[in-house]
Amino acid sequence: MLPTRAQIRRVWITCFACVLLTLAWAVVASAQEPRFLKVTQTAVGVSLVAHAADLTTTAHLLACCGDRFREANPLYRWAEDKPASMAIMKMSTAVAVNAVILKMAKTKPKTALVLALGQLVLVSVSARHNAKKVP
Repeated sequence: MLPTRAQIRRVWITCFACVLLTLAWAVVASAQEPRFLKVTQTAVGVSLVAHAADLTTTAHLLACCGDRFREANPLYRWAEDKPASMAIMKMSTAVAVNAVILKMAKTKPKTALVLALGQLVLVSVSARHNAKKVP
């Protein structure tokens, strides 16, 4: 059974709240170098939730309205009609990118934090865009 619009909206609101909390924590920790790693780890964790929200909304749109919507990322377009393959590809890519960010955080904490927060915001915006289109 496909998730309802209200369920998708709740997922997005949760992601948005996590984004705001993470950004607020990043501002507080910006003057304290050692805390960059913890903020980056939090941003990475929240971005995985945002990736899951993006995956959920994309899969929902493709399942209910596949004739009107397509996957925007050309690397995943081959899996539009294979939800399990799309989920594996999207989430494994998200985990790999976040693993690289966490590894980078040990040597370049500020750069890693910027990348983690940028990814978090972009994926959250993508999930929100999809959620608006859900019938």
